Amino acid sequence: MISAFFLRYSRQRFSVRVKTGFTIIEIIMVIVVIGIMAAAAVPRIDTLRKQIKLQGSVKKLVSDIRYAQSVAISRHTNTIVIFDVANNSYRIEWYNDAVAAWQALPDPATRSSIVIDFDTDAQYSGMTLSSPNFGGTVSLRFDWEGVPQDMAGVALVAAGSVDLEIGGDVQAVTVTPQTGKVETP
Repeated sequence: MISAFFLRYSRQRFSVRVKTGFTIIEIIMVIVVIGIMAAAAVPRIDTLRKQIKLQGSVKKLVSDIRYAQSVAISRHTNTIVIFDVANNSYRIEWYNDAVAAWQALPDPATRSSIVIDFDTDAQYSGMTLSSPNFGGTVSLRFDWEGVPQDMAGVALVAAGSVDLEIGGDVQAVTVTPQTGKVETP
């Protein structure tokens, strides 16, 4: 009986109680590690943001060129994409035979003229339009058959291209002669 008493007493007296929780040092160390990881990630996030903006701008330009070509075919008229490097913009016009004049081509979604200004549009800010070359001219024209031409209406014999650039990253958009296939190599 005495041995049972000592056994129970010794278990209660010498039992180790484990307390859970974090010390202030552990919490500070976790905060420091998270801060270092965040500081390392910030430049990568900026690069990723520029890449996303560049890809979005390229997709917009490609779709606008394709739209200009499809309008030329569907309306049996000429359309032209006019690149303005000085103003960092481009616009699309179509030739209206009824009034014998070039008119702004309306965007099918907004019904406003298709004019993309990379300086004033917040969606494209920081983007630079450069090196448009379509048969030696800065404009891309499509005839009623969808054949790509230079500004004067002469069919392209070599691929034409225009570059979009942001933060040192450049993406070219090319248009092949005869078919007018628009690519981003």
